[in-house]
Amino acid sequence: MTAPYEKAAEEAAKAGGKLVDAGRELAAFARTVLGAGFAELGGAFADWASAYRYEQAVKLAERVHRAHQRRGIAGHTVPIPPRLGIPLLQQATLEDDGALLDMWAGLISNATDPHRRTEARRSYCGLLSSMEPLDALVLRELYVCKIDNPGREVLKPPHLMTEEELAQYRRAMA
Repeated sequence: MTAPYEKAAEEAAKAGGKLVDAGRELAAFARTVLGAGFAELGGAFADWASAYRYEQAVKLAERVHRAHQRRGIAGHTVPIPPRLGIPLLQQATLEDDGALLDMWAGLISNATDPHRRTEARRSYCGLLSSMEPLDALVLRELYVCKIDNPGREVLKPPHLMTEEELAQYRRAMA
């Protein structure tokens, strides 16, 4: 190693040592203020979070399995690439709402379907993880409305409506 790099490595080691010392001092301070049980709190929380995520993963797996059975693809699925599968499972196992858990299961079912027509995307995970239960219900109702009325524009803005559609909309809102 050349002299400038040796000096930089020496300084980095000193800084790292100071950081470790500061961490030890902070932990000692927390024990002093909060008591010896404080050290156990972190472990208890990690255990609880792991158990919760495991329970949610079991619920999710049951929903995905039922969806695969309905589609006739149980045992014939394709794996999800890790760049999508890992964030998908991380986010899905945090969900506690049944409607949103069903949506996560649908996303997984679609992504593992060998006959799928579109590819799942990581952005779907972000969208779904940002939804509240009410958002899921509204989205579901829009979907049902579109299925029940295939020729109707469900989300057509008023400025794109014909005069007849606008008049019909105004009558419906009155």
